[in-house]
Amino acid sequence: MMSVGTSPLKKLLDQPGERRVGPFELMRPLGRGGHAPVWLAREVYGSTELRLAAIKLFPLRPGKTQKNGATRSETERHQIRVIEEAKALCRVEHPSIARFYSIARDDDAAVLGVAMEYLTGASLEARIGERGSLPIDEALTMGASIASALSAVHRSGLVHRDVKPANIVDSAGSYKLIDFGIAWEDARDAEIATLPVLVDDLPLEVSAADKGRIAGAVTFRADDFVPTQGSKGSRSSSARVHSGTMGYVDPETLRTGAVATPASDIYALGVVLFECVAGQHPAAVAAATGEGLKQEVLDGREPAPTLASVVATVPASLSSLIERMLNATPAKRPRTADWIAIELERIRAEVAGAHRNLPPEASGPFRGLGRFEEADRDIYFGRSSEIAAAIELMRAHGLVALVGPSGSGKSSLARAGVLPRVREGAVGRGLDHCDIATIAPANDPRRAVLEALSALPEPPFSLSEGRDMLPAAVVAALATRAQVAERGALLFVDQLEELVTMESLSFAASRQWTIELLVALAQSSVAGVRALVTARRDLLEPLLAYEGLGKALMRGTLLVEPMTDATWDDVIEQALAAYGYELETPDLAAELQRQLRGTVGAMPLVQFALTELWAKRDTTNRKVTRAALDEIGGIAGSLERHAEGTVKELVRAGFGGEADVRDLLLPLTTPHGTRASVPLEKLVKKDESRRRMVTALEGARLLVSGAGGVTLAHDALLVQWARLRGWLADARDRRLLTESLERDAQMWTKDPASTSLWVGRRLEAALELRGELGDEATRFLTASRRAARRARELRVAAITILLAMASIIAMVYVRAVKADRAAAVERAALEESKASVEQSRRIELERAQAELDGRQQKIDALMAELSKAEDPKAIQELQRQLKDAQTSAHDSQDKIAAVIPNRPLASSKPAVSAPPPPTSASVVRPKIQREP
Repeated sequence: MMSVGTSPLKKLLDQPGERRVGPFELMRPLGRGGHAPVWLAREVYGSTELRLAAIKLFPLRPGKTQKNGATRSETERHQIRVIEEAKALCRVEHPSIARFYSIARDDDAAVLGVAMEYLTGASLEARIGERGSLPIDEALTMGASIASALSAVHRSGLVHRDVKPANIVDSAGSYKLIDFGIAWEDARDAEIATLPVLVDDLPLEVSAADKGRIAGAVTFRADDFVPTQGSKGSRSSSARVHSGTMGYVDPETLRTGAVATPASDIYALGVVLFECVAGQHPAAVAAATGEGLKQEVLDGREPAPTLASVVATVPASLSSLIERMLNATPAKRPRTADWIAIELERIRAEVAGAHRNLPPEASGPFRGLGRFEEADRDIYFGRSSEIAAAIELMRAHGLVALVGPSGSGKSSLARAGVLPRVREGAVGRGLDHCDIATIAPANDPRRAVLEALSALPEPPFSLSEGRDMLPAAVVAALATRAQVAERGALLFVDQLEELVTMESLSFAASRQWTIELLVALAQSSVAGVRALVTARRDLLEPLLAYEGLGKALMRGTLLVEPMTDATWDDVIEQALAAYGYELETPDLAAELQRQLRGTVGAMPLVQFALTELWAKRDTTNRKVTRAALDEIGGIAGSLERHAEGTVKELVRAGFGGEADVRDLLLPLTTPHGTRASVPLEKLVKKDESRRRMVTALEGARLLVSGAGGVTLAHDALLVQWARLRGWLADARDRRLLTESLERDAQMWTKDPASTSLWVGRRLEAALELRGELGDEATRFLTASRRAARRARELRVAAITILLAMASIIAMVYVRAVKADRAAAVERAALEESKASVEQSRRIELERAQAELDGRQQKIDALMAELSKAEDPKAIQELQRQLKDAQTSAHDSQDKIAAVIPNRPLASSKPAVSAPPPPTSASVVRPKIQREP
């Protein structure tokens, strides 16, 4: 084991109490990955523990001594490599790879930590140690999973460097690859220079006697590489230290000190498979004494023994495959891990007694511009990683979405890759016996869903019952079916984007019902009920806008990218071999590979070319010949014939003439003859005929839509399609002028002062482009045209502007004076009106006051008479008159109040008040004389 000496890392690990690296609190050591210790840690933020993690620890700087010439700059370069590679590993997502979480750095402790998923379970090394070997079907399952994981690693441009049984963990029934050998090529710092290592700083993982025997045959040091004893050569100043474990390291690396490559991982996986089935290392089997590891096998001087020579019952195909993987020459091993995964799956089916169900040879292994279906599963190659990832997602999520650009093969992946595995019970979770309902949304998705579900064996409901069911009730019915009938159900919705592209508004309710059903399926935790959908990446945003659906899609989305060039090589080899065919010569294979380079964005077109090539195969010798490739015009030639046929069909169907096709395609190229992406709305310019043409060309796979817009499906169309090439040549000068104009226009728009307007002949030539330019260029051209005229008319224009301004000012002044006069007249009239009203009120008041005074005098006179009257009748009459006088006086008061409300009267006389009513005492009655 490694000793870290007095390094800061050792100080951190030896200190009592809490040990932390960033947010990770170190708990206990788990072991070592290479020379780096691995600890179990808690990821803690404040008082909240987020999760457990395994953290691999690296020193940030060397110790006090600098042995073997290690310098600080070398150590810093190494640190950068650790960080960059760890970042890359964080981007590798695969269900059979332990997930990398983050990078934690502690500058005070001089420690860098790479945090990854902490897995519980037994290592493959422990399983083999307990049982001696694994059953062949289990070994095949493990091998396919790890090969698929390595395929994902290699596609990311990385190499694992340390594939061995101890780094493969059986966690909850799934095999996972752990402990990448991170960035220790060229790692020669002082802390590892004197370690007892054979490769990197890992001890020889066999007995002590084996260590001595092999160490006596060959010596490995951390600072150099010494060839095997008896071989020619001396210490190499360019030799390197490599991550890995003796017995699993590529013989090419041991012989030459070469850097580990994907082929190195393939070799190590071959050793692991051999051990799983045979229970022994191939170099141990070859050892003459029956003990230890034979050095000549380890370094490739002797071939490894075949698996069939050790285990007689092993399938010949498996023995042959492992023999190829263990070849000492990397070029003779299988080219990719994905190829190995597919082959192991095929052998697994063979061992289980399942026979390959190949389509008729006339149909062949390629599907032209069509898609692969479930019946094509045995000729569907190149997608083992994506299939494994989709199955893993389906174990955890109710809804899984396969999302990718147009032409990336999403539907084929679902139909020929994922669905057959679901039927076989790969998902589990109640889907061991699973029925699949497949729909495309079309115009009435609700009806399509109900028809598909009601047609399942032991249907959860009839079609008539389903018409009135809410989405939640449908999910409940499927869950009940899964429990009672013990049959799972998977709803597969192909081309989910049709939910947002359907034109009929009459089915809006149907669309909403379907979205709610998918959300309910995504949220359901019931075993035996799942949904799988495919969707175009460029139409994902409208789908995400629907409430609930966006969140469900993001949780269970698998991005599907077009296959790589290297994968295409394997696909062709396996597809031909499935029918017993092969390419005529190695030179033909190289030529086909050359022609396929750069076709990753045009998978359907490549399938079309390969379909034509298959149709012209040599059935007698079971070969695909160069003559057939030449006859179809090569990969690009077949594409040209297809493109020409598509244009003729567009013209015949009335989409427009050839000139219309040209005007649509030219904007999708640059004046320099490369592809360009144009947003759909900018391309169609609100012209529905152009929009329909784009749709038709996409259907023919000549155009594809992506995040940047619409573009040509393949670069070869620009070179091999003569018609398009001619259009480009004819328009080149004009388009270069347009490009220059638009570039200057863009600069002028941003900063007019820094860009000169066009003049002279250049301007005259540009004027011919009117009607073909964007708004920005049109404005620039218009400005250029006006510039010359403005130069001649500048002074006149200035005077005109001054006169106009003076006129405006005068008009404003006159209007202001008129407004002031009108306001003065209005104020005078108002004052006059007020005076007149006041005079009228004064006159009326004086008149009312005089009337009141007269009536008051009358009241006074009547009261005087009343006080003297004695005759009752006279008194009564006076009282009546007094009452009338008082009433008249009150009327006068009311008139005064109406003229001047709330003001006291101007009269000096008191207000009229009614006299007290006459009493009998106050009435002077006449004396009545009585006769005697």
